[in-house]
Amino acid sequence: MITESTIRSIQGFDSFLDFLRRELFWPIPEGPLDVEDVTYDFSPDELNLDEAARRRLRDDCIRQLMPFTAGQPWGIFLVELHEPKVYTTFLRRLLRRLVPNRRTASNLRGWEAENLLFICTPDYRSFTFAHFTGDQPHTARL
Repeated sequence: MITESTIRSIQGFDSFLDFLRRELFWPIPEGPLDVEDVTYDFSPDELNLDEAARRRLRDDCIRQLMPFTAGQPWGIFLVELHEPKVYTTFLRRLLRRLVPNRRTASNLRGWEAENLLFICTPDYRSFTFAHFTGDQPHTARL
């Protein structure tokens, strides 16, 4: 069982990765890692995000955690924000850019709407895990 004190012990990227490894058993390599060691960056241009969506992002990118296994159907995205509030419209914009039928850049991999997980954080101390259900991005429920 994950306790409140375990969650509160997350104070940054390294302790976040430790939490994913130890508490959720995600197969992330051991040791100190830089964000670049375990993620792929997507720029707002690659995702064709509008100015309103860009202003919400910290570091001007969205990071995808590298797949843990070959053929992994899930796209897990780390979304670092300027503020703790996560807006549904913002997440829906991301969803629409990442599903196969709505991507504008053919070089980007696409995922089924139900196979996307967004982990949103302003500071690695508070988190919002967001997942949509439904196969159509414009009607999927958060």
